[in-house]
Amino acid sequence: MIVFSRFLLYFIEVARVGSIRKASETLNVAASAINRHILNVEDILGLPLFERLPTGLRLTSAGEMLLERARSWNKEYDLLQSQIQDLKGLQRGHAAFGVIDALSYQFSTSIIHKMHEEYPGIAISVNVLGNADIARKIIDGELDMGIMLNPHSSRDIIVHSFFETPHGIVTRPDHPLAERKKIRFSDAADYPMILPKAPLFAAEYISILENASGTQANSVATSNHIRIIKSLINSGIGISLLSTMDVMEEIENKTLCFIPLAEKFLKPMTVGLCVLRSRQLSKAALLLLARFENRFAQILSP
Repeated sequence: MIVFSRFLLYFIEVARVGSIRKASETLNVAASAINRHILNVEDILGLPLFERLPTGLRLTSAGEMLLERARSWNKEYDLLQSQIQDLKGLQRGHAAFGVIDALSYQFSTSIIHKMHEEYPGIAISVNVLGNADIARKIIDGELDMGIMLNPHSSRDIIVHSFFETPHGIVTRPDHPLAERKKIRFSDAADYPMILPKAPLFAAEYISILENASGTQANSVATSNHIRIIKSLINSGIGISLLSTMDVMEEIENKTLCFIPLAEKFLKPMTVGLCVLRSRQLSKAALLLLARFENRFAQILSP
């Protein structure tokens, strides 16, 4: 985020870390210079912006009010810059989005590649984050949009587009189960399995399916990382339980097979394209949003 005042830059960072020394290290600016700028503004306002505590600095009520306005000014300045770039015919521009790890590779990079081909002057910032961090950064104005798992519209954030992603058994194309149209978990559990671990949603689904079927999965490996699980499936040591989102690229390339589960009590997850309700997006961000919308539509209507 670009700030248009040296004081605002110092003030926001000190508020974030709660220490002039730490802010000095982050910004690579002398602590005395940061302190001098803050003291000057406190003198002009006639009010302290920070409480000086033995453990560090804490915002006063006046400081909290100023921080809120400072963030708002930065957002407005970012938007102004984007609009000025729009007037230049999008020779330059910037868009930032957050994405959950499962969709951070092929899904996102293919869209960025197409954007770059059409608009080489637009820089795109990709941030791989968890749901909570994506939501927070959208609200704070650090991201134009985010792709989240099981999102809900709120006072601040709206779900712009979404698609559902059910779980199923994933195998190599040469596996004995690969030709099945549907499968019960109990039929798959006897085969060697690579079991997902928390925080992956599939880990909770494995537990639910084991309890419901009275069947224990034949575990040969476990992992909390989707790409490792897919690599192990490809190596031939076992099968796994994943969602269509996790193996979207592999299904399209026919390097892995996805077999839907017959159990109907498992609800599919939802992947949502989310934006800030009150934010006016720049032209560059709108172009990126439109491309994500088109990709979501393709998934809904294969």
